Amino acid sequence: AAELDSEDVVAALDAKRGKVFAARFGTAPVAPFEASPAAAREVLAGNALVAVGSGVRAYPQLAEGMRLASPELDRPRAVWLARIGRERFVAEGAAHDGLEPLYVRGSDAKLPEQAQASSGVSGVSGL
Repeated sequence: AAELDSEDVVAALDAKRGKVFAARFGTAPVAPFEASPAAAREVLAGNALVAVGSGVRAYPQLAEGMRLASPELDRPRAVWLARIGRERFVAEGAAHDGLEPLYVRGSDAKLPEQAQASSGVSGVSGL
């Protein structure tokens, strides 16, 4: 991960459906978002960028003009994330009870009532 230490990093995961989950880290951070590769490119473009992630491999146009990180960095290891999280927790003194997940895209799963409503079927009981 030393190759990423001194530059802004664009991370993009293949979100399927022709989209990516992307973010920019470093001097000009951009919070995680979901977009088409072309739209993500417009938001994330800048100088001295390193691109990493499955979205960069699936949509090479996203990383045009950026330096590609090694493919071994495309899937972060849990131990790296835990170390970064611990460092931030110690440095910033954040309370762990205030931490919440960030969902960039809503769930595709539906509760039974929601599924019936969206299919136009209601009141179906024991067959």
